[in-house]
Amino acid sequence: MVEKWSDVTLGQWKRLNAIDPESEDRTFEMVAVLCDTTLDDILNRPLPEVSGLVKKLNFLAESKPRTHRVKTRYRLGDTTYVFNTDYRELTVSQYIDFTNIPKGPEHLTELLTVFLIPKDKAYGQGYNIEKVMQDIDTYLTLEEANSLSAFFLRWWETLLWMAEIRTRRSLRKAVKAGAVTREQMEETLETIKGLRTAFNG
Repeated sequence: MVEKWSDVTLGQWKRLNAIDPESEDRTFEMVAVLCDTTLDDILNRPLPEVSGLVKKLNFLAESKPRTHRVKTRYRLGDTTYVFNTDYRELTVSQYIDFTNIPKGPEHLTELLTVFLIPKDKAYGQGYNIEKVMQDIDTYLTLEEANSLSAFFLRWWETLLWMAEIRTRRSLRKAVKAGAVTREQMEETLETIKGLRTAFNG
């Protein structure tokens, strides 16, 4: 049974979050998730054994997952995945996919598929995305997933900020040249600010 946050996988964390808080079997369902077994299996085990397992759930309330420095390589199952830390190498396809995926913990696996690419493969080419999602859920720990998501969300915020600065400069030149009005410039800048606010919010 998993007994510390550093061993909880992203998939287990998602299953823990999916447990109905009103369920009479909630505690046993949590034990089942962290033992990688079924609720029926837990319910059919001897009471003293299950009581001992329930006590091991304490870490969920007594501590929190930590974040770590991100790595450029992650071995998930039988596949090595590359995480590119240089935003300048982001492809248009990655940018489009990232912006279209809803932000939130329930979409974390999907978001991570945009940035964790099988070694020696180009984004979206020559590999099975379903296997990537399965590997992320099964082998990536919650702490690793949190660290990666925190990194690329800061990365994305920086990109939005840089886009705002560049757009502001370009629009000022366009206003001076008479290509756009000051009102159009302000409207465009407000739209960009709105994007940043929505993203941070």
